[in-house]
Amino acid sequence: MAKILIVEDNAANMKLACMLLRTARHTVLCALDAETGLMLARTDQPDLILMDIQLPGMDGLTATVLLKTDPITAGIPVIALTAMAMKDDREKSQAAGCEAYITKPLRYQELYSAIDALLAKSALQALVDSQPDSLITAQIFCWVTFASFVGDILRNHLETAMPRITSPNGIELSDDEQEHLFALIHKGVNSARVITRARILTKLAKGHSNQEICLALDVSLPTVLKIRKRLAEGGSQAALGELARPGSKPKLDAKQAAMITAIACSKAPDGHDHWTLRLLGSKIVELGFAQSYSHEGVRQLLKKRTQAVAKAGVVHRKGR
Repeated sequence: MAKILIVEDNAANMKLACMLLRTARHTVLCALDAETGLMLARTDQPDLILMDIQLPGMDGLTATVLLKTDPITAGIPVIALTAMAMKDDREKSQAAGCEAYITKPLRYQELYSAIDALLAKSALQALVDSQPDSLITAQIFCWVTFASFVGDILRNHLETAMPRITSPNGIELSDDEQEHLFALIHKGVNSARVITRARILTKLAKGHSNQEICLALDVSLPTVLKIRKRLAEGGSQAALGELARPGSKPKLDAKQAAMITAIACSKAPDGHDHWTLRLLGSKIVELGFAQSYSHEGVRQLLKKRTQAVAKAGVVHRKGR
């Protein structure tokens, strides 16, 4: 993917821009002021620059003019960013040499579209500059045809799969579901992962955007999208639940583990001198505790139970 320089003095805006670009697999360079941005543009030669207009000291438009008058950086496309959508800002940015203009807060669809369009234009220009005139027409035709084909595929994907996952803000939760989320966040003892999921769902129900949730809860965009997808496919319980990871061992709760430990200490089935790990694994499946359970899993379970009992005995003796 591309190497993109962000020139932005606001920490929250910088964090959001970095997150969006890294999610799209771009390499990111960061500058907090125009002077640093100009230096990085010359030394690192990024493929594209996101330039905040309102910068301390030298403003973004002045920096863009300097970029465009420098032969080393003149060919780097610049996207102007501004939080103040004034009527003449677009005209000023174009006059300074910016190829595109985006208002903040950043919306990832708009940002990605602008970046993709400018990178494609730069790639086409590089192709034209590097080839003899006799090959340009044929190669441009092939490139445009291919780009159109890919664009159709992406458009169809966005119109089908993406709305289910990234539909703008707003999800519907019943009163019971909202009360359950409130209890998870504010009452009882729950894992940090479950509480974070509950907070994400709560903010989605209140209409917060994906980017707002990422900044408020310090989570990644893929995490928010994953919660949306789980909610769409299996409801709030699926969004809150921990899905089994590939290759992970199924877990037994404390009651089930105690029962298996007791069985291991009881009389073995007919034809056996004692309970083997294989027999205990089969017993776990037979009791419906898990669909399968490995010998190593049974061994680890018994080991932990033995250690817990031994530790409890030590504590009891100390208390006496």
